[in-house]
Amino acid sequence: MSIAGKIIRINRLFNPLSKRSLMIKAECNMKIGGEFSDVEKIVYSFKDCCDGIVLNPDHVKKLFRYFLGRHAPALIVQVKSSVVPPRPDEASTIFYPLIKDAISVGASAVIGSFFVGHEKDEDEAGNVRFISFLARESEKIGLPLIVECIPFGERVTRENFPRCVELAARVSTEAGADIVAIPYVGEPAILQKIIDGVGTPVLMLDIATPFGSAVENFKLALNCGASGLVIGGETFQRVDIQSIKKLYELIHVRDIG
Repeated sequence: MSIAGKIIRINRLFNPLSKRSLMIKAECNMKIGGEFSDVEKIVYSFKDCCDGIVLNPDHVKKLFRYFLGRHAPALIVQVKSSVVPPRPDEASTIFYPLIKDAISVGASAVIGSFFVGHEKDEDEAGNVRFISFLARESEKIGLPLIVECIPFGERVTRENFPRCVELAARVSTEAGADIVAIPYVGEPAILQKIIDGVGTPVLMLDIATPFGSAVENFKLALNCGASGLVIGGETFQRVDIQSIKKLYELIHVRDIG
């Protein structure tokens, strides 16, 4: 594994001056400001006002030209698994080809989701194994791993939502995540504790929470030490392209007040 290679790829994900990042999720067709847009239109619309774009593997070959050039966004490939390997020795045969394909098309990172809050302990354990296997296979070839930490399941309540986020972030970094993306948890002190405790860059994840939107509270999050935003469908439904461009400019202002 090349440590230098991983460091180079991680730095592609962040603005060299602000050390922050705005990542766009363009995994599927969706509405932007009320207008339906396909994946290519989303990539074209945001390629000049973001630091990275998340794509499903199926879209990469068709859209690779948008990632060419010195000022192009970093390519981040989404890795999903509906079946978690029952044995650790099967990880390589399932995940290594996915990681190898990602790096062969020029990806700067891969991204996977860690869901916490399932009623069944075996479901929770399966999610931990998925992230652990993904981290292991990514590490072999120096490809950074971003993990989305998502409270989702029967055990999640408004009261324990922040604790679920904290647990998912900690477990993800212990498993080998290089960057974690977390939803907004409301209380600045709790957010600060999570960010300070993981030891990796923390991005704010654009998903619905009981405490509001990460995008609406991004200044607070950045002041707590967050390194940027990962935005997608939740925000796209409410705002237009110009609003995203303005957000990109605000994120990279060093003194956000």
